[in-house]
Amino acid sequence: MSQVASAGRHPVVLPMTATQRELWRCRHDLGPCPAHTRALRLTGTVDDTRLAASARQVVATIDVLRAGFVTEPGEAPVVQPASPRVQQTTVDGDGTCLDVLDNHRRSAGQHSAPSVVVSVVRTAPAEVVLAVSGHPLLVDLRSLYLLLGAVMQHYLGRFRPDEYPTFTQAAAACAELAGQHGGRIAWWSRQLDRWPRPVDGPAVRARHQAQLSMTRSRWQRLCQVSAHAGNAGPLAIVALLTWWGQHTEPARRPVFQTTFDLRDYAGLGPVIGPFTDRLVFAVDTTDLTTMTFQDLVRRVHAGLLDSVVRYVPYGALRRFATERAPGELPGEVLINYCRTPPTSDTTRGERTLARHGLSIELFRESDLALRGAGADPGRAAIELELAEHRDGEALLVRADPARFPPDRVDALVRGLDRQIDQVTAQPSIRLADLPAD
Repeated sequence: MSQVASAGRHPVVLPMTATQRELWRCRHDLGPCPAHTRALRLTGTVDDTRLAASARQVVATIDVLRAGFVTEPGEAPVVQPASPRVQQTTVDGDGTCLDVLDNHRRSAGQHSAPSVVVSVVRTAPAEVVLAVSGHPLLVDLRSLYLLLGAVMQHYLGRFRPDEYPTFTQAAAACAELAGQHGGRIAWWSRQLDRWPRPVDGPAVRARHQAQLSMTRSRWQRLCQVSAHAGNAGPLAIVALLTWWGQHTEPARRPVFQTTFDLRDYAGLGPVIGPFTDRLVFAVDTTDLTTMTFQDLVRRVHAGLLDSVVRYVPYGALRRFATERAPGELPGEVLINYCRTPPTSDTTRGERTLARHGLSIELFRESDLALRGAGADPGRAAIELELAEHRDGEALLVRADPARFPPDRVDALVRGLDRQIDQVTAQPSIRLADLPAD
């Protein structure tokens, strides 16, 4: 059984934000940006039809989901108004469900008509998967989780549309923010003079993939190493990558890029839309061998904060850099999610949900993340992403084989596996005593 319904009111046409214009440029220069999918597994008593109706009601209230976009006010739309869809079906098991969601992801990611698809998929008598697939021009990764939460709020009678700011409100705040960066360019000019340029070469879409799985307790111990920075485990991963990079290419100062959520930076609230930009930051490696691992984590945090407080939209920074010298911005390693990712622990078996006969958890997050591989529209040589994997976490690594051969990437992952045990057992270990591979 399969039911398909279009959801939404009259379409609207909106001007693109700075981050959308950068995605639009990358889409034409480097190829289409694949859509993302994230999903929840609902176990218990679920009314599929009522859940699909809740999805239609929610997407009808979110302006960006039915919008077309212009690059500049007054121009013809370069992105035609979207038509969000809600699809309801029944399949046999998780494997078939993943295939169905993959088809929905491809549908949402069509080059000619980017859109959002909400899927209600019954996989077993007592299990339903609620999924959202969306094109990055319309929704970023965090928006997928926000949409999933909004649909569940509506299903449980708790949805309040006024709690979700409109795209127009958030875009205006971002435009005001973008207009304030003029005085920061001098600082960025000095940094770009010091930072190495990326190694020349064409972008490679086919990437070698590797995965490092960790139990939840092991991941939590790694997060505690960076407790001073809010238990941000990804900072510890960046520190390990810095140490690895200094051994493999000691002459190159480590420069990273990371996704940067403007909701937190600009106080936008839980707005649904494409409000993730990219940030470039460097790590000071002066006297590295005399430091402890915790010292290096602090330097990673300091380098990240230096770039945060001097934030310039990635597109504007890229244009400024290419005016000085052709090529891409520094930072061959891209960290998706420079924060602790969501987990199922807070919803699985939660008491309020249990009163409704429900338990909720993330559905196969690492599998969905890998199926959306290659979503980076830039030229990062290595992409890293964190995702829930069974009852733990997975560090997903995708690498350009022309820059980092597969055997080197596999060796990196094996080295990280060993080093995580060492630094969690002894966070104050001297870097000179920490093998780099």
